[in-house]
Amino acid sequence: MTLLTLLDAYLTTYESVLRILHVPGFRHDYRRFWAGSPSNCPPDLDQVFLCKLVICIALGAFVCPDLDAAVDAPPDQRQDGSSLREQAKQWVAYGKQWLARKIMAGSRADTNTAQVICLLALSRHTGPINTASTGSLWSPGDHDLTRVAMQMGLHRDPTTVDPDMPAREVELRRRLWATMLELSLQLSLDHGLPAPISPESYDCAPPSEFADDDTTGAEADPGSSASLTSFFMDYGLPRTNPLVILAQTQRLRLQILHVVHSPGAAKSFEDTHRLSAELRAVYCAGIQRLLTLQKKPTVFQLKLLDAFTLPFVLAPHAKFAASSTANPAYYFSRRVRMEVSMLLLASQLPGSTAAPPPTSGLDEAIPTADSMTAMAANSTSSTGASAASAASDALTALRIYGQGHFATLQWHAILALCLDMISELEDSFFPAVNGASWRQLQGTIQAYVTVLERRVRTSAGATSAREFLFCSCAEAYIGAMMRGDRETDQVIASAGYSALTLCCDIMEQGLQKRRIVA
Repeated sequence: MTLLTLLDAYLTTYESVLRILHVPGFRHDYRRFWAGSPSNCPPDLDQVFLCKLVICIALGAFVCPDLDAAVDAPPDQRQDGSSLREQAKQWVAYGKQWLARKIMAGSRADTNTAQVICLLALSRHTGPINTASTGSLWSPGDHDLTRVAMQMGLHRDPTTVDPDMPAREVELRRRLWATMLELSLQLSLDHGLPAPISPESYDCAPPSEFADDDTTGAEADPGSSASLTSFFMDYGLPRTNPLVILAQTQRLRLQILHVVHSPGAAKSFEDTHRLSAELRAVYCAGIQRLLTLQKKPTVFQLKLLDAFTLPFVLAPHAKFAASSTANPAYYFSRRVRMEVSMLLLASQLPGSTAAPPPTSGLDEAIPTADSMTAMAANSTSSTGASAASAASDALTALRIYGQGHFATLQWHAILALCLDMISELEDSFFPAVNGASWRQLQGTIQAYVTVLERRVRTSAGATSAREFLFCSCAEAYIGAMMRGDRETDQVIASAGYSALTLCCDIMEQGLQKRRIVA
């Protein structure tokens, strides 16, 4: 496994939606850094580049489809993937320690620091915090990103602050503001916090739909006679910037956060339903526009946009969905929760197609020290799979190996879907018209039970065992009710016994392997 593969995995997934880096400029810095020419760049810039590089590689380790070819791959291959993901925690810890030193030294935040903060905040979506390496549960990337951005002046549109600012700098600042606000919105929703700012607190325009080469001057790579190729065109991704779709809905989502999580805000059913419907309409229009382009978005891009947006569609309905039995008017909220949960769990949006195969954005192996050097020594040339397969595999890899925000989001979705479908079947309000939709929902639950089983297998039972047990029993109960079986207790007990037996066998195999290694 080459580090270049891990870096490409990050660039073709997260970076294609949240535009944190200027990829051609990063590419130039990468070549200069490994060329070993410290006289051309101050040491502190080398350090910040290395910090960004190792975090990008760490993020790529959780979405790299080649890291573990299959659950039933040879043990040495699975061990290699597991050790790399463990090493990724250390790389993220290195970034946190670097940022902590910058904060303690009182250094003023700049665009490089903002990019590191964004990457660290994004690491919450892939894996847990390694407290042993950081020394505490607090992370310097967990604070309010919007405050940092506002202190840097990113909330003001660059063209009003400095009309003569270069186009590349203007676009970089707009992307950073949209990304930092986006990550702050996700953090606020996760922790039940009110909106970090009001919708009127900024006037920064949304990012443009330019590719990186459209805003890159000759200074990006003065040693190259050929112009840098567009990042989007390199990877076969749509020219439209997916971050634009997120930016278009951010003010609406700020309003939703205020209504849902502010103690003094009015929370009437009509107001929350209006906000949710408006957000869904704007978001669907943006997605439909993305799907009409000649170069279609990847599955990973679409599902990441879903993961960032759809929970805000659901949030206004969550309180009313829980009270649907007390008030029939709230039954609509329960149906919304079921639909949103199914979309979050689905592997692909209806009507979406894949893009052409991606190619390497960085055409050299990355030499590193210690473990990085060993990995680079064993590097192999990457072979091109179709972008549909690559993106789908990246999404599958994240679902199986991710342990952060995305995994929590998936668990909440499957939990809500199972409980709501059981309530639907038990209440049986509309049995004649719900038959087809029930089968579709059951198929979604069955597919995710398979994902949970793979999570249990790949972690030797360390993660998702309880989730796998619950979903196995819930799926069996749902199937029994749909078939009209009367012995539902026996069906649930049988499914629970099978799930527990599987988990115990997997854990026992893991213990035996550890004894052999010891």
